[in-house]
Amino acid sequence: MARRYKRGVARAQEALLPPRVEDYVSETNLVRAIDAYVDTLDLPALGFTKSGGDLTPGQPAFDPGLRLKLYLYGDLNRVRSSRRLERECRRNLELIWRLEGLVPSYRTSAEFRRVNGTSRRAANRDFVLLCRELDLVGGETIGIDGSFFQASASDASITTKKDLEAQLKKIERDLEAYTQSLDANDAHEAQVGDGLAEDPALAEKLQELKERQARKPAQRERLEASGETQFSRTDPAARALSKGKQPVTGDNMQSCVDDKHKLIVSDEVSNEGNDQNQLSGQCRAAMEIMAVNEITAVADSGYYSEAQLAACQEANATVYVPIPDQHKVVTD
Repeated sequence: MARRYKRGVARAQEALLPPRVEDYVSETNLVRAIDAYVDTLDLPALGFTKSGGDLTPGQPAFDPGLRLKLYLYGDLNRVRSSRRLERECRRNLELIWRLEGLVPSYRTSAEFRRVNGTSRRAANRDFVLLCRELDLVGGETIGIDGSFFQASASDASITTKKDLEAQLKKIERDLEAYTQSLDANDAHEAQVGDGLAEDPALAEKLQELKERQARKPAQRERLEASGETQFSRTDPAARALSKGKQPVTGDNMQSCVDDKHKLIVSDEVSNEGNDQNQLSGQCRAAMEIMAVNEITAVADSGYYSEAQLAACQEANATVYVPIPDQHKVVTD
């Protein structure tokens, strides 16, 4: 006897009463929470406007609330690429339900994200305050830690002052070598007459080296003016970072997590290579967002700094940080 399997509805079968998109999104689906929350926000007061992201001339603008809902959905579901968000709008039933069939282009999403950075941070602060009203945030104890995130930049895009000095010296050596080659070529011409043609490759290479030599001092001045020790040619915020034996070209993400339900209440992107100067700033940011006058914070030994501990004390933040081995005092 042949085994029987479940069979679905034939794809070509017509339906007199086709199912609604509403039926595919359950009442407890997270997308409904995003939808309901954004509808409660005063978007103009937070800085969201119709400008920024509507790049097609003559077309009506997308509702800022709709674009914020799309951004939040992508962030919560780890869909952070603007192109992937556009694809999801065409095939993801949750987004089709949320956007009512609209499909913002990837350029629209990318521009919205770029233009409304400050407004999105204000919305995040509003959400933390809502969590506090719902008793989801304790506002008493936080944990602080930093994480290295890979940037859209390669290791080769990072330039340091030491690299610039080495590159300038190499260019000077190459210039001297090519100049000597041209001089030797001219001397040989003078001996054999005009029958020897000039080598155009040497002249072109010499001109290219001179142009590179002219660019390097400008890059060095840029570093000195900014007070930085390095910069990325493709991502201005990225830095060559190292934690332990793991080098990363990217950013140092600082996060403050509330103790009650382990919710992130504050975050900030830094391009510093360590966490030593971050402690007081993160405590103040978390206290401001949670609207409290004092806080208890815990962090690892990478945050230990006597100056930062003093600054935390002035800000009414009680901090517990292990003392690194090099700061330990040996007693009898």
